[in-house]
Amino acid sequence: MILSDNPIEQLFMSDDKKTEIICNDIMGKIETKDYETIKSIFSKDAINNIENLDDGINELINISNEGITNVESQMNGSETHWDSGQHRKTYRFSINITTSSRTYGLGLEYDYENPFNSETLGVNRTVITDENRNIIILVENKTLNKGY
Repeated sequence: MILSDNPIEQLFMSDDKKTEIICNDIMGKIETKDYETIKSIFSKDAINNIENLDDGINELINISNEGITNVESQMNGSETHWDSGQHRKTYRFSINITTSSRTYGLGLEYDYENPFNSETLGVNRTVITDENRNIIILVENKTLNKGY
């Protein structure tokens, strides 16, 4: 994903700044309420392997239909796998979404870099919770090899 018009700026960008830009991009796609646009946040590997992806996308559309009034994102951590001088980087972050009727939590795992398998770039796991943190739906790519 290109995060800046300046490749040098992107190279030295903090992880917090990267996740902020990624969150804004994801929320912009969710707010379109368009199935295919929302589907594009997921990795090709996730699209091919998540059984309940349609249910997850439809839930995101339902949330957007409620009228999003506020969005707050937070980076929860990152994971880097090294192999032969190359690395795969996965960001974990959450987004609190307030609509006109309630608040939701959206937790995401997003592969930002993966020289071993570009098919995993994008969202590979998301969980949507209600205001009490009860899981509404878990959309997870269980076939993704976490260790490289």
